[in-house]
Amino acid sequence: MNTFLFFLATLFRGFNRFVSIRLRILSLFLICFSMSWSQATPVNSGATNSSNQHLNEVPTVPQVENKEIIIRLDSEQEDKKRLQIQESSSKKMETKSLGKSASSDVRDVQLQKTQYNQQFQIQKKNASTQLNSRSPSDSQQQEMNQAVDFYRTVAPESFEFHYFTYTSANYNTKLFSHLESAYRLKPENTDVLIQLVGYYLIIEDKSAALTFLKQLKNKGVISEELLKYNRNLMQSALPTSSLLIHGVDDGLSSAYLQLHDSLRTDLQLISLDYLQSETYRSNLQKLGYKIPEIKSVDVSFLESFCKLNVSKNLHVSMTFPKPYLTTISNRLNVFGLTFLIKSDPIVTFEENEKLWMDFSGTYLAVIETDKGKKLLSNYLPMLLYLREEYKRVGNSQKVTEIDQAIDEIGIKTNNFSKVNSLRGRH
Repeated sequence: MNTFLFFLATLFRGFNRFVSIRLRILSLFLICFSMSWSQATPVNSGATNSSNQHLNEVPTVPQVENKEIIIRLDSEQEDKKRLQIQESSSKKMETKSLGKSASSDVRDVQLQKTQYNQQFQIQKKNASTQLNSRSPSDSQQQEMNQAVDFYRTVAPESFEFHYFTYTSANYNTKLFSHLESAYRLKPENTDVLIQLVGYYLIIEDKSAALTFLKQLKNKGVISEELLKYNRNLMQSALPTSSLLIHGVDDGLSSAYLQLHDSLRTDLQLISLDYLQSETYRSNLQKLGYKIPEIKSVDVSFLESFCKLNVSKNLHVSMTFPKPYLTTISNRLNVFGLTFLIKSDPIVTFEENEKLWMDFSGTYLAVIETDKGKKLLSNYLPMLLYLREEYKRVGNSQKVTEIDQAIDEIGIKTNNFSKVNSLRGRH
């Protein structure tokens, strides 16, 4: 990182004052805010009926006393009974053995189901929480595909098969029938509802998307805490501009605010997650966006997308992990809770000052969870930018006001010493 900062400092050494301000803020932001799954063999019962053979041979036996014949017949009857008992016992043993084998097979399949279910869930979670990619790695994709293949064989009508088939395909809209089947089997499943929102946003059916967004709101998945933050996020963008969103939380909340509250309907929301979908890419191309010829949606994809669409007034949400921002740091300009992408540095003081006036009375409201507290840190780049400018012009009253806000964020996020250190460097 020190090498990186040295590189930036060298690159912008010849720029004017506001470039220096921007550079220091971005450097501090990138340094400090990584605050960041016995087989039994059946018994052969093919015994021959030797007693019948003996009975058939009786006429050829030499003449003997009647008593001897009766004794022989009695003996043959006893042999016949013993054979019948043995045959019956063999059949019982075979049935019992088959029963044990079937029970063992059922247990084995159930164990495999549990293992493949955990395997899928772990790999899907690992893929979705990567800091440098929204697309699964090759190994993650392979393990998810293995789970799909297993369920296709043993339980092709199950919820797991349909849900895993759709989600492992990373928003492939051609497989929507599997998502429909999963929804019919578990209509209240939160993960299914999230996937349905994604599908309908991708195909641009806003009415259907809103139906499922409302259900997620009622379930608390879209919380008031997230809505408050994303309301400020969406206000941190120029008119008729584009806002790049990283993950599920900001994507769902922003979509809800736009479709339900009609907030910033002029804003084009672009989900990095949905850019895995060929349908989504095609629809954006129809709107004039240029899509990189890169299959995997990762750090390189974002860098190329921003470069190709710099004329679109792109804003990047500060919820993006640091690896994404590092590669495009020379194009970032602090703009509220976003970075405005421009080829050359621009002054955004007036815009940030106005945004802070709008945010200052509400930014601490409805902060209840650890997730909400972490989001507070995204107000710091704007505050440090403003503090630097107020300090430069000698406006000590404004510096004090900004310092109070910075202190509140430090206390609320349990990072007071780190935040204070940030300000000291600044």
